[in-house]
Amino acid sequence: MGGIILSTQTQSSDKLWHLFVEKGVVPGQGLRPEVARSWQRSRGIDPWQIKLDVLPDSNLKARRKRYSDLIEVANPIMKDICSLGEQNFVLLCDTEGYVLDTISNMEYPQPLGLRLSEETLGTNAIGIALVEGSAIELKGYEHYSSKYHTFSCAAAPIHDHDGSIIGVIDISNPFGDLPTNVLKMLGLGVKLVENQLCYRAEKLELQKIRCNCSSIVDVFQDCLLLVDTSGEIINVNNNFLQLVGEKNKQVFIGNHLRDYIGAGEPGFDSLLSSGTNISTCQINFTLGNKIIKCSLLEKHTINVPEGRKQIVLMFNNDNKIELTRQAVVPIRGSLLSNFDHLIGDSEKWINIKSLAHKAAPTASNVLIEGESGTGKELLAQAIHNASGRKGAFIAINCGSIPRELLQSELYGYEDGSFTGARKGGSMGKLEMAHGGTVFLDEIGEMPFDMQVSLLRFLQDRTLIRVGGSQPRKIDLRVIAATNRNLKEEMLKGNFRKDLYYRLSVINIELPPLRERKEDIPLIANYLVNELCEHHNRQPMYIADDAMKVLSKYDWPGNARELSNIMEHAVIFTEGNIISAQDLPGSIFESGTVELNTSGKLEEYEKTAIINSLRQYEGNISQAAKALGVARNTLYRKLKKFGIDTDLSSWQNSLGD
Repeated sequence: MGGIILSTQTQSSDKLWHLFVEKGVVPGQGLRPEVARSWQRSRGIDPWQIKLDVLPDSNLKARRKRYSDLIEVANPIMKDICSLGEQNFVLLCDTEGYVLDTISNMEYPQPLGLRLSEETLGTNAIGIALVEGSAIELKGYEHYSSKYHTFSCAAAPIHDHDGSIIGVIDISNPFGDLPTNVLKMLGLGVKLVENQLCYRAEKLELQKIRCNCSSIVDVFQDCLLLVDTSGEIINVNNNFLQLVGEKNKQVFIGNHLRDYIGAGEPGFDSLLSSGTNISTCQINFTLGNKIIKCSLLEKHTINVPEGRKQIVLMFNNDNKIELTRQAVVPIRGSLLSNFDHLIGDSEKWINIKSLAHKAAPTASNVLIEGESGTGKELLAQAIHNASGRKGAFIAINCGSIPRELLQSELYGYEDGSFTGARKGGSMGKLEMAHGGTVFLDEIGEMPFDMQVSLLRFLQDRTLIRVGGSQPRKIDLRVIAATNRNLKEEMLKGNFRKDLYYRLSVINIELPPLRERKEDIPLIANYLVNELCEHHNRQPMYIADDAMKVLSKYDWPGNARELSNIMEHAVIFTEGNIISAQDLPGSIFESGTVELNTSGKLEEYEKTAIINSLRQYEGNISQAAKALGVARNTLYRKLKKFGIDTDLSSWQNSLGD
């Protein structure tokens, strides 16, 4: 982090400013170096007439959502900073200088979404803090724009835990001086913001680890122990609990592996060696007076945040080890969806989220209906995550499992129940979801005879494995989904009425995207933010012409298709603005959208480029900025359309 730069405003700064902007004379002395550098960077900007850059409402809303944590943490601290003086306002800006939040104790409008960077205003405290990476105080004629010559401003950048700038806090007095030692107080406020953000990030990372562990370990059909390299038990799965005859995981979590496996056991040291993966070993678990002989099936080391390692031990209580088994290694996946991932504020979508919120803590079955790509599984995951259920979320696609295997996939099977069955039998998906939620996707594709079996299970939550005779009581929540019209399928005799009414205790119908087009800007901006992070791209936003195209399209593939379109745009867009020309051609081929009356994308591009060049009298930099593209992109387009950069050759090519 850079050091603090103190103001040394002199009485001659107004003369220095006039010499620079009127005659181009760079001050040799009397002006701080950081201000002189900023003046140099501000060349080309009209200091008398600033063109304001304000984000459209849809882009601003998406940007504030992306920075919601920063805004929430900074706001109370901004209020404290604002109370330092009688006439001032405090701004929170992002890394591009856009205003995200304001606090004021005076009547002086500073609209949200206004851009206060060097590129738009010339030298100002926010712009220098972003470029130089240091806190700074500016007064009067040190500002490049004449509009701010009565201002006193101080700004300090906010850094994340890696030292990267994530925003700026600024305090300004439009009519006089700021309080003494304002930079020290501003620095203290910024440090408080940084510390709170760091605490939140660490807390979220810990929650992710815990959630991933809990969701993953119970999916595996073998007994599983997760330990750290010292031997402390971090987690166990339900199969391990069944093996040892215990119901509560907390009995084991936090204890040491040596409490259950004697340190003198052969191979004990290799169990805790993170550098050694072994696949065959005998283990004796000792619990009180009981000894359980087990066979180690797999041992793997996985990496977790902060350079730490954890060890996965998978085993069963059969002395014969299956040497042909494939290695299974749990990977660190992403968090399941929650209600924050269900983007939209249309009336329909708000009602759906409200209904789902109310349904989540209950044990009632839920049926979600809607076209493909509308987000049925995301909604099911969100309901599970908000339910408070401790077990796993197990998804089953009833349309993708072969008919002859569906019974064993759902209910499991016993040893020797059919040719090719795994020795020792196998737990079915319904058992895996014990204590959690089973998601029956494409329930409309389930064979009619299997529907009878599922109905019987739903009535008493009891199953019998294929080839077995022992009933097993299962505690789970059932959420089903379909893109078929089940009422029509019932009339055709393809779906049982009694199963339909058993599943649809709570019925949620997701509308297609074309019926909630007012949500498209929010969804599109959310997707762009997520995709930029995923592809390591700088933050991008969607231009108005592109947003109009997205809003006019009918989206037969719904939100899934929108996600694909935005990923294409993020990957192939040059610069940080997604315009209509960056969208794939398929979105125009449907006939539902047109860019202009001619409907020809290239003619639209060429016309826009020439008009911009005429407006800015051939200035490539200003034309590129107005078009929202990089300079090299504009040069490439000029070459593509055969537009000569010589002013006289194209100035009258379009007529007046």
